[in-house]
Amino acid sequence: MALFGTYYAFEPDKARTRLAQIQYGVYTIGVVVMMPSLYFMLQGNRALEPLVAVGSLVVFASVLLFAFILFSGSSTGKSGA
Repeated sequence: MALFGTYYAFEPDKARTRLAQIQYGVYTIGVVVMMPSLYFMLQGNRALEPLVAVGSLVVFASVLLFAFILFSGSSTGKSGA
C-alpha cells in the first residue's frame, strides 16, 4: 500500500480517478480476507486454504489494476516539454 500511496502522491490526478479508488478498495478487501485466513491456516486450520487462495487472487488482481493505472496515459494531458 505504501507503493500505491507514494505513486498517487506524485500523480494526484490519477489518484482522484474512480479506477484508483476501486483499485484501493479491491486491494484492501483482498488483504482483509487473506491475512486472517493465512494466520489461522498456519495455526493448523487447513480448511481455510481456499480462502487464502481467493484473497491472494483478489490482491493480485488489484496489483494488475495498479499496473494498468501506472502505465496508462496521463489524465491531465501534460507534456514533458
